[in-house]
Amino acid sequence: MEIDLKGLREVGGLTQVEVSEGILSNSYYSYIERGRFKPLNSTLELLANRLKDYTY
Repeated sequence: MEIDLKGLREVGGLTQVEVSEGILSNSYYSYIERGRFKPLNSTLELLANRLKDYTY
């Protein structure tokens, strides 16, 4: 299952820096969002929780 991180981020009105802050580097997050890297499940869970706070 693929998650549209960019779509969720944009719905929440967040920048990549705001989503990744305190979790991972902005550049690494950018690679994940573009599909160049696959994050660990634990990292994906942290990002999902951050995005959830702004999209619901």
